[in-house]
Amino acid sequence: GSAGSTGSPSTVAIRVVGHVLRFLTTACVFPECQKKTAECGAPLFQLICTCLSFTAFPSLMTHALECVCNMALSSELQEGLREAGVVWFLLLLAFHYDPTLD
Repeated sequence: GSAGSTGSPSTVAIRVVGHVLRFLTTACVFPECQKKTAECGAPLFQLICTCLSFTAFPSLMTHALECVCNMALSSELQEGLREAGVVWFLLLLAFHYDPTLD
């Protein structure tokens, strides 16, 4: 759209989530941020994992994948992702499985 348009609410939501994922991707490089991120708990890790399955929004999936990669640098964040089921989401992504087709 044009520079002045705000877009549909769903498009705005996708952009906001993408920005949050990009922020987390960068923040998770720093040890103090890793600790604060781990304190957010399961809902944050589940959201990141869920974003890996949004096949209609490839840029969002890319941001989520980059976030998972940087979070994997910390064993504490790795554990949070593992508990949220990240391995399952990554396997589905690796084999191009689309759960919306079920």
